[in-house]
Amino acid sequence: CKRPSTTTTAPFRRRGTKNAMLPMMMMMPNVTTTAKLVVVVSLLNNRHAIRRTGTHLVDPRFVVLRGVIGRLRERGHRVLVFPTSEQQEHKRVKELYDRAGPYRARARRFPPPDCGIIWWAYRGADAPPAGVPRVVFENGFTAGSMVVDPRGLLGDSYYVDSLNTRVQAMFDPTRNARGAAWCGAFLEDLKSATASQWSKRPQNDSLVDVPRRVIDAGFVFVPTQKTNDLSISRFSKTSMTELLNRTAAFCRRKHIFMVVKIHPHLIEQELDYQRLFVHVLNAETHPGGVFASEASIGFLTAHARFTATLNGGTIVDNFHTESAVLTTARSLFSGTDAVLFDEDVERGLEAAWATPWDERRRIRQRQVLCWIETMSLNVRKTADENIAVLQRHFDEVNDGAEPVPLPPPESVHNPWSTKNDDDDDDPSCGADADCGGHHPRDAALVFSPPVLHPTSSSSLDQPPLGKATARLRTTSRTMSGGVS
Repeated sequence: CKRPSTTTTAPFRRRGTKNAMLPMMMMMPNVTTTAKLVVVVSLLNNRHAIRRTGTHLVDPRFVVLRGVIGRLRERGHRVLVFPTSEQQEHKRVKELYDRAGPYRARARRFPPPDCGIIWWAYRGADAPPAGVPRVVFENGFTAGSMVVDPRGLLGDSYYVDSLNTRVQAMFDPTRNARGAAWCGAFLEDLKSATASQWSKRPQNDSLVDVPRRVIDAGFVFVPTQKTNDLSISRFSKTSMTELLNRTAAFCRRKHIFMVVKIHPHLIEQELDYQRLFVHVLNAETHPGGVFASEASIGFLTAHARFTATLNGGTIVDNFHTESAVLTTARSLFSGTDAVLFDEDVERGLEAAWATPWDERRRIRQRQVLCWIETMSLNVRKTADENIAVLQRHFDEVNDGAEPVPLPPPESVHNPWSTKNDDDDDDPSCGADADCGGHHPRDAALVFSPPVLHPTSSSSLDQPPLGKATARLRTTSRTMSGGVS
């Protein structure tokens, strides 16, 4: 994140200039550097963030960042950690503190940070000051994943305006044959996965509780979101109950059924409220035409005439089933052909009813899935792979950043071949361990370009890393003929 202390020929721009490059360290051939980075991480560990009950409860954000923190420290960087709240001040977070304790922005014992990895909803005093490069993170779109962005999430994402063109540049066979081959191999592996494996929420793959007459006649599917969630209050002009009301009225006019899946993470009063609301819709707004279902999100999106949602993560479940989806609130995908976006609910419903879901939209959904896999951290990736993903996001906002490198098709692994979500309870999974769902991997990193081999033998104990990870793996050594 920071300019090296030695003199090099690498170009740097000062902060505040137009299109300023993030001050990530550029390593040039035949340059000796001893620069280390100070990385600030806001950490949280909510074992019930994704699943309320069960025996395999982990917070993907904590598991992923624990591995990243340990690996960065092994590389010689100083990683300063602070909890996102007093409630998060518990043993597992404390284990990852710097020797000086939790990072405090105003404490003189801590050096100024070079970059930050910050929870997207954190608004406290310990976030890196303005001008310090950072990425924000939150639970991702798929099982065990963590989404990262250089600017914000949902409608604030750095990629909102460019995602549609980015995915084509990376995965369209006429523009990037190698990327398209990788994407095709990844999607082929994806076909073997069930909704309970790809979806981040618990799914019952065997349950079909929607009557056959509803399936045969057709229905509009509405997955609910948390009523007061930040994703709605900050990015939607329409409330959750308003979307349900208008969709039920629309379905009544069109003589079609409506199926609702209540958010599986709701509890107590909010759960009771949404259940009661669906009951009232079925009794008054669309008598006999509204059904509540607990079936798999994959089954419901695949069999619906279309899905109507605000901006929930179930949009990505539609991508998995290549099914029609209307979104009425701003999200990362609003500007892509993978969704039909309209903030006017009535107009959007009519458009979704009349718009055929053609191959162009299905192709874009597949390309976006490949982009998500490329740009997300995951418990199933190694710490080095996750650091490479972080580096890509920093590099994306660098002036003239190189395209994201992709592996050859034969290096694609099947992330659903084994499933191990209980690492958080593994006593061997210490602060510096690479803790994730472990499975056989190839020798090279999944997203590495061709490896450049330095002449220094001292680097042979390092995994083969490509240019994408160079900035965050700085160690004291002389490089000759390439980047390591």
